[in-house]
Amino acid sequence: MTDKVVSIEEIPIEEMPGVEEYLEAMGEDGLKQMLEMVNDFSEEFRNEWSRIRARNHNPGQKGDAFQDTLKEFLELYFSSVIEFRTGCSLMDSELRCFKEFTGGGNEFDVVGSFRTAIPHVVFEEAGMYWIPYAGVALLCEVKSKLNKQALDHDLEKLDTLARLRENPKDRFGVSFASGNTVNHQLHCLVYDAAEINEQTRQELLYEYPEAWDLILLVDEDKLLLNSTLPVAERIYGGNGSDDAEFRMCHINNGLLWFIISLTASMPQPALVNTTAPLVKMATFLGTSISGGYFKQQSN
Repeated sequence: MTDKVVSIEEIPIEEMPGVEEYLEAMGEDGLKQMLEMVNDFSEEFRNEWSRIRARNHNPGQKGDAFQDTLKEFLELYFSSVIEFRTGCSLMDSELRCFKEFTGGGNEFDVVGSFRTAIPHVVFEEAGMYWIPYAGVALLCEVKSKLNKQALDHDLEKLDTLARLRENPKDRFGVSFASGNTVNHQLHCLVYDAAEINEQTRQELLYEYPEAWDLILLVDEDKLLLNSTLPVAERIYGGNGSDDAEFRMCHINNGLLWFIISLTASMPQPALVNTTAPLVKMATFLGTSISGGYFKQQSN
């Protein structure tokens, strides 16, 4: 399946799909002005990333600095509805995470949780945050270098998490949303520089088609997009549904499209119920530690 890769390249305006509709609405001069604005927006995103990265530069802590850069970059655009943290572990509704993840595997670099989560609970233990998976909007694994070992490890990790969200309690309905939103947490990979040949990368991505949604290659300013996302239909005519045949699209102006794709795809629930893992833990504690029941003493 590795030959089914869609690449969007720059083409003359008059050859762009659906250009007639845009020309009718905007005129030729208006269309050119719009394209210039898009290029300006893309440059501004790159400049903003560079400013944040320079501020966080620390030669002794490259990994942490890259995580902090991504966190602060995302906060610029989503902080009104999403709260971002670094170094988080996730609890699924059935607490299967404690079995599926071993040896510190349940730690994700950048996690964004809905501010509308009820209860808005974040546990902290030994410097690690624990967040109910049902309240998570998106998560990112971050590395400075993309190589075969890193990609294989990250995809396997996300694949494990994707299997945990098969429980409907770890998904959510969407509201106030367009037809581009999804009903699951967005799984993203962000790498600075790529040190992997394209064939190996494609083979690994096709091996784990349900594990990832977006992959950002910062140095190349390129975004890899999973075609099962509804927004894919807008970009290159994919089916945009979970049961659609998986394909991969890579597109330039990656930082710009990363923010656009997150915005278009992100679930937008009015409220998010995160009680399932908490109730499960409380139920166990209530039956195993001194009964856990309150009885009113009779006079």
